[in-house]
Amino acid sequence: MTRALSRLSAAPTPTATGLRVSLQHLPSDLRERLDAEGLRGDQRLSFTTPPAEGHRAIHRSDPLVSVLAEALLARCLVAQDSSVDPAVLGRIGCWVSGAVTARTLIVLTRLRHRLTTTRGRRVTPSLVEEASALALQGGRVFAEGEEALALLDPLPLRDPPPPVRIRQGQQALVELQSLTAELHHLAQRRAEALARDHDRARESSRARGRVDVEALSPPDVVALYVLLPAVEGAP
Repeated sequence: MTRALSRLSAAPTPTATGLRVSLQHLPSDLRERLDAEGLRGDQRLSFTTPPAEGHRAIHRSDPLVSVLAEALLARCLVAQDSSVDPAVLGRIGCWVSGAVTARTLIVLTRLRHRLTTTRGRRVTPSLVEEASALALQGGRVFAEGEEALALLDPLPLRDPPPPVRIRQGQQALVELQSLTAELHHLAQRRAEALARDHDRARESSRARGRVDVEALSPPDVVALYVLLPAVEGAP
């Protein structure tokens, strides 16, 4: 949250109970979307349950989280150059990370699912999207979803030399060509999980009808990140 707000020109101020942020510093398109959600001006954010008094409780489905995430993703996909605008995330990166002990490739994806809700003779289609990821070491997937995304949380220890970054980026692009099946299977697994979630929700609410979920393949590859392990004695 702190890094996302900072990239979008609204760096928050840490407090004893969370964060304080002035939403008026955000770009106008984000301010308009947040205003429609009743979010404007100065906000105090809490990441604990229950939230501190006078604070907004932040969770995964909070509008502030979704609007910031969608904005960064959109800027990442349409921008031609990420070197001059901190709000544009690089789509290929390489850094030294304390989160891994071997070279790790993170494939960040955008998954799309077609939902078809049937109640009697009424059929309602809809489209949902979600971000997910695969983490690979030695060409083999060892983590996906939240576990893979968590590897991106720690701040980089340092940047490798430019020639290393370039070589690792080129290698990641080559590796991506062999990951078609793995990305397809990821989309299928997430669609099946989403279908199970809807089944449980209907059972608990005793709702009628059914929801069919179809993964739309291939997934969009949003970014490739190479994490290199720290080497003892390296500068």
